[in-house]
Amino acid sequence: MIIFSSIYLTIGICDSVLADDAMTPIEEFQKKQQIERREAEEFRKYNTESSIGDGLFKGPNLIYLCGNRRKHFACVNDLSLRNCDIRKDLNCMIIQKYSGQKECFKGQAELMHKSRIDSYCKD
Repeated sequence: MIIFSSIYLTIGICDSVLADDAMTPIEEFQKKQQIERREAEEFRKYNTESSIGDGLFKGPNLIYLCGNRRKHFACVNDLSLRNCDIRKDLNCMIIQKYSGQKECFKGQAELMHKSRIDSYCKD
């Protein structure tokens, strides 16, 4: 009885392994499409959640935007720093580069509470 049970169990396990490997071309195509959709959604989500407007994206570099109607601090990525160089209308002042975005947010909070914002913007 024990031998019969172990053989039946082994056959059952093999059948489930074969079922995963023996996908039809349509199933493979559908699975590939599903993976691609998931990756595209993650990319879209990253872009929208990390954007802070004006072509700037969140990151570890603390800047102050003087050219904006609403002058403000921002933690941006390296691409955004290059955007600041290209777009003179942003008038970005680089304050400090941090090792990560979390550290940048802490630095931003400290500066917001203790500094005079007018000192960053020169006409």
